Amino acid sequence: MIGPDGNPASGIPAALEIHAGRQFVHQREAVTNTEGSVEWSDVPATAGNRARVGADLGDIRYHSESVALMDDVPASLTVRLLRPVSEGRPLHIDSLLIVVHVEEPGLYRVLQYANISNAGAAAFAGGPVLQNGERAGLELPVPMAATGVEPAPFPNPREALRADTAVILSGRVLDPRPVPPSGRQVAISYNLVTNGDGVLVELELPYPAANVNLLVGGSGSGLVEVSDLNLEPQPPQAIGEAGDQDLYATWGRPSWQPGETIRFRVGPRHSRLAASSWGLLGLGLGLIFAAVGSWTDRGFQRVPQERRQEVLAAVAALDVSHSRGDIGDADYFHRRGIELGRLLLLEQDDPRAPQASE
Repeated sequence: MIGPDGNPASGIPAALEIHAGRQFVHQREAVTNTEGSVEWSDVPATAGNRARVGADLGDIRYHSESVALMDDVPASLTVRLLRPVSEGRPLHIDSLLIVVHVEEPGLYRVLQYANISNAGAAAFAGGPVLQNGERAGLELPVPMAATGVEPAPFPNPREALRADTAVILSGRVLDPRPVPPSGRQVAISYNLVTNGDGVLVELELPYPAANVNLLVGGSGSGLVEVSDLNLEPQPPQAIGEAGDQDLYATWGRPSWQPGETIRFRVGPRHSRLAASSWGLLGLGLGLIFAAVGSWTDRGFQRVPQERRQEVLAAVAALDVSHSRGDIGDADYFHRRGIELGRLLLLEQDDPRAPQASE
């Protein structure tokens, strides 16, 4: 284990992960000694198994490369821990999801979720300067009209924004944690209170965004109108189990530049939102709504816990492909963020599940 200063890192918790194809088969944990090393014995070395080591430095997890294990041949793996950097602008929003849940006339609950990638090789801490003189890792836009802004307990307690450290300002929320090379998934919730003219929502993007989607639904959505927006209509989305589905009106647009403003007005109307077709935005969106289900006390469809091993293996396979150069950084961070979102939601759904290494 090599620390940010280039010297051996002692006293660092490390985890050994072994996977066979698309399935994890073994995991061990230990703390590095004064020489920055950990030695594991009696490790399954079945032909075809691969191993890697992960270690945490603050809120950031780093990994070694993945190597193939062979009988009676010791493997040496190195993890390099890096200092957060503030140079460059490597952050990119893979997807921004704004879910407006209408519970009663004039009061809307909003869940805002962002999957943020870091195209750099180190943890990024180049956001706005905090009161302590350090820089935030990232900033999240919130509407000026928002009230009751708070971090959402999502994707899980370890990765969620912390209410005691997040800086909530007018128009944005700052996350003081550096953004690890693997990126972050963050969510916030807030209220929108409307009058007869509705409420105008404007979100200025701090980073480029690949895709933005707005969804409006809930038990009171029949009297809601969305207007004055710079998003394109999309097919309505049916979320939930068969026979108990909620239909969400959907708008979206790809390819946003930093500094652009997402805009829409939501307010009362006297006819239902149009719903002429059904569709799904994909597994990633369905899983986001699994979290929304617990937040709105609705029974949205959840992914079975038994799929956890499949998701873990998919993350490991992506890491191996990236380390070999088979896939580029942009594709890697985007796909890995989706898989980690699946994993973190599984962990949230079953508090008895062992903590994931990611």
